[in-house]
Amino acid sequence: MSDGSRGGLSPLFPAETPTFRGNGRKWVAILLAITLIVGALVGFVNALL
Repeated sequence: MSDGSRGGLSPLFPAETPTFRGNGRKWVAILLAITLIVGALVGFVNALL
């Protein structure tokens, strides 16, 4: 059954999922980095004011 499940899932998931997951992880990391940077800048500016 493991061979059957792998044979059934492998053609679909490796073709589609890694592209979406890879791009998704990159975009999530980029958005989190931007959010943290913007938050730090806003906090720094507010601290000065």
